[in-house]
Amino acid sequence: MFNIRRPFKLLNLSIETPQCRSHSVKISNTIQPSSKLSEEERLLFENTQIKFQIRQKEEELKKCKIKMNQCQPKIGLNIENSQQKQNVKKLQLYIKQLELELLEKGRSIEDLKKQMSLTKYQELQIEALAFQQECSKLIKQVQKLTKLLNYKSNGVNLYELYENLENQNKNLERAHKIQESVIQQFQEEQQKYKNQIEQLELDNKNLQRENKKVLQILNQNITPKQTKLLNKNDYLPEELEISKLKVKITQLQQQMIKQKNQKEKYIQHLLQIIMEKEDQIQAYEKQKVIIKEVSQPDQQTLDLKYQQCIQQIKSEHSFCEDMSFDVPPQLTLTKQISVRKKQNISEQQRSQFLELNSQIDEEANSRNLDEDELFLETEYRTKKLPKINYYDVEIIGRKLKFELQIKFIPLSYMDQIFDCTDEECQDITVEEIIQILSAEPFLIVDEKEKLLVARYLIEDNTQDYVLHNLMNSNSINIIKSVFKQLLGKYQLFSKQEKTNIEQELKGMFVKVQYKILDTLQQQSNLKNSNQKFKECTLNDFETILKSCEISLQPRQMEYLSLINFQICKQIEKLRYSELLNYFCNIQSL
Repeated sequence: MFNIRRPFKLLNLSIETPQCRSHSVKISNTIQPSSKLSEEERLLFENTQIKFQIRQKEEELKKCKIKMNQCQPKIGLNIENSQQKQNVKKLQLYIKQLELELLEKGRSIEDLKKQMSLTKYQELQIEALAFQQECSKLIKQVQKLTKLLNYKSNGVNLYELYENLENQNKNLERAHKIQESVIQQFQEEQQKYKNQIEQLELDNKNLQRENKKVLQILNQNITPKQTKLLNKNDYLPEELEISKLKVKITQLQQQMIKQKNQKEKYIQHLLQIIMEKEDQIQAYEKQKVIIKEVSQPDQQTLDLKYQQCIQQIKSEHSFCEDMSFDVPPQLTLTKQISVRKKQNISEQQRSQFLELNSQIDEEANSRNLDEDELFLETEYRTKKLPKINYYDVEIIGRKLKFELQIKFIPLSYMDQIFDCTDEECQDITVEEIIQILSAEPFLIVDEKEKLLVARYLIEDNTQDYVLHNLMNSNSINIIKSVFKQLLGKYQLFSKQEKTNIEQELKGMFVKVQYKILDTLQQQSNLKNSNQKFKECTLNDFETILKSCEISLQPRQMEYLSLINFQICKQIEKLRYSELLNYFCNIQSL
């Protein structure tokens, strides 16, 4: 039997031993955070404290378990004694208390672990916020760079553009250096001429002084001798000397006047040279200032040029009328009759004209004319064709309007172009209008378009069908008015108006450039159109502008269509990518 009289003294299970307390005090003293620490350091400090407490509690639990294990065999051996039984009961109660304490410690450990995970979670949240802010900054920078380096949407190679601008800058610097050297040369020449003028003025002053001295000496020599002369023999030689001296004085005065005139002429010549050099310097300086400006064409030279064109066209018409073509006699008859038609032919002559045309058809079929003769015959044959409506020539009229606006041709020139050289001639034929449309300033290449416009200007559109012939004619005044209706509202763009419209359109398009490009690209992808160029219709472009809350004025829309016509020579299609690049890259004033 084992004698166990003081079990509770042996089982002194106080967890907070003095050694642990002193150790914790030391650690708390060493690890105590200062008031100046930041939030992150404070959290780290709390984290280390909690970890240390967890270790402490775990050690205490281990000690308790060891003591419990020591107590269990002693209790089993002394179960028979009543005192031992009581002790066992007490120990059991104490064990239960210890178990409860153990549970509480376990819960506190779990709470501490949760606090640690919470602090870690808070730290991770702070880091995540910092990362998000940095990522948003980087995304903004990437978006800016993609806007600048938007190769796919704009089709602009910025590296080539940079090289071109750098080459232009170098060329301008070279030109600037050359101009500065020329200006320096002019300034040196100017300074040299000024020095020469100053030298001549000094010489002139010196000569004047010398002349004054000579005159004073002469006066001094003459006056005393006049009083001393008493004899005739002395008087005569003195008089001769005086006369000689007077002659010398006059000669010297003349020489002085000549020299003075020559010097004045030379000074004027030098001043004129200086003025010319100054004008040249000003011209070079102006050239430097306006090196990037585009000068408008001179109106007078333009007038002379188109007057010459008109005279050339009219001379060609007169030459064509004088020429005799090698055609069958029947064709010459028809041409003569159709020429008479210009002078208000009667209905009887018209019927004769139709009969002769039918005779020509029969004889042509019987004789098997050559291809050239058949071509001429069919060209001058009268045909019954449907009338030409405005919508048939609307697009051609807009093309003509833009061509004339690009060439800065006022509407008054149209009257001169359609005027006939012969004052008695008041009509123009279809053939003549085709020739006018082929020449300057129209230069229509398509034969079908020329014929449609000529027929629209000459033929009567009140009936559904008309008798068409190349020799059909109409009054010049009627043709002028119909042509003005075909062009529509015609007004040239001045330089100031151009710059204003360009700046307004730039301000509108720069804000929504990428939105317009994306939407139009999506539309083209939906249509599955494999286009070489990025094109859209005018209606599509207007609807997209309305969706972007942009409304263009009629004059702005006309200028936009004019620039598009300059780019692609089309009316119905807009090359939106090139248009947006043109207006967005215009230099601001």
